Amino acid sequence: MDSQVEVTEAWRRLDIETILLVQIFNDITITYEYWDVVHLSVDRGDKNAIKIYEGMEFIKIIGGHTPQ
Repeated sequence: MDSQVEVTEAWRRLDIETILLVQIFNDITITYEYWDVVHLSVDRGDKNAIKIYEGMEFIKIIGGHTPQ
């Protein structure tokens, strides 16, 4: 079975270089100011990268509110 791609929407801190995220995630689209919204497309095998980056507060998964 081929690896599936999952798309997760998250906020990216402006002081974190986008290139650091690109090294792990396949595709990132930036749309907002302050905390930018990024759409993270990742292979299922790389899903833990989202949790790692969220734990480091590089990104915050969107859950219906703007991060403070």
